[in-house]
Amino acid sequence: MADIYFIGGSPRVGKTQLTLLTVSKKPMFSVSTDAVREALRKVYTKTQKPALFAVCEVDNPSDIAWRINAQNEESKAFWPFVIDFILSHNEDGLDVLVEGVAVTPELIKDFPLPYKAVFIGNTSKQHVETMLEHAKANKHDWLHTRDEEYVRRFAKFVTSFSEFTKIEAEKYGMQYIEMNDSDYKVAQQKARDILLS
Repeated sequence: MADIYFIGGSPRVGKTQLTLLTVSKKPMFSVSTDAVREALRKVYTKTQKPALFAVCEVDNPSDIAWRINAQNEESKAFWPFVIDFILSHNEDGLDVLVEGVAVTPELIKDFPLPYKAVFIGNTSKQHVETMLEHAKANKHDWLHTRDEEYVRRFAKFVTSFSEFTKIEAEKYGMQYIEMNDSDYKVAQQKARDILLS
């Protein structure tokens, strides 16, 4: 039977980097739930699947409770497509890793096949400055064109979503790793080792 891995957590905490580190150690197919969502947004309209566009409806990340709820509703809307992706690879005997904000403890708790999962987050105050530096330095970052106040509000959402993810992971008995900027590489290795152990 093929191996199935999940990496979940808040935006901007290192899920993609953890995925790259993991597949460099154990090559396998991987997909970001962001890619699945964006592909489906090109197939469906807001009228057909409004929940698929839930997070698009607001450009103000300061209403944190609303945004976390919208993020989770959006994730539920396209989760069946993620399951189909995993199961089709599994039927072919192929290992697969799925990462993204849409990977939540609640959604994977009843997954019908054995899997390994890790959830990551970053609740440190330092992460706000890290996000600002990255946004300013990287013109391909979608936050690059946003002003500092917007990035700071978004960073507050990242912190709150990380706290929410930690609580959810603990609720369902799943692993959560804090990705503090000061010991990021150590935390990243720990998360990878949990997945591949």
